[in-house]
Order: sequence, then C-alpha cells, then structure tokens
Amino acid sequence: MHRTITKWNLGMRLSSSASFQMLVFGGGPLYFPDGVDWRPDCVKYSDVLLEDGASSRIERVEGLVLLKDYVPSELYKKIRDKAAAEAIGWDVGEVEWGIIKASFPAARPRMRG
Repeated sequence: MHRTITKWNLGMRLSSSASFQMLVFGGGPLYFPDGVDWRPDCVKYSDVLLEDGASSRIERVEGLVLLKDYVPSELYKKIRDKAAAEAIGWDVGEVEWGIIKASFPAARPRMRG
C-alpha cells in the first residue's frame, strides 16, 4: 500500500473496510464511482463484464461494464441535477421511469404527474 495511505488513519480504515466488504460479500475490485467522491466502492468479480478475448492486463482493456444495484433514492441523487446528469451521459427520463417502477404501487399514480 502507498506510504501516504498507510500514514493516513482514514486510509487504513478505508482499507480495512474494503477487506471486510470482500470477506462478507466476496472478492472483487475496488473502483471510484465518479471523479468527485474519494471513497471507493467494490463489486464482485462476477459483476465485472469484459468483451470476449479481452486482455488480462488492465492497462490494455479498452472498456468494461460494472454491474451495480442502486436503490431508488441513490438513483435519484445521480439525476437530481438533470442538466448535469445528461451532460455526463445519464438518460434522465429512463432513470425516472425506473424509479417509478421500483416504487411502492400506491405511490405510482402520484409520481406520474
């Protein structure tokens, strides 16, 4: 581990948290979900999709897909600022529809507004 991280108390706590997550949920890579938040997230190896024949060397991989589940409130945070969300590639209408579909049936008529 890099010396800066090891000297940083929060860095060690972050590393311990990542290890705990892997023990509980299974092994997988850590990644940074966006360019703003400094906290990493982790996924299982089975939730990392690569194209057939992709190199095993990460620096040679041209693209990959990380499968990630979100609850509706987490999704809404991603699209709260619609213009910013669309600028980075979110399909705001599709996400809103997914949130409606995931909501309680009694709330759906009110949300279609």
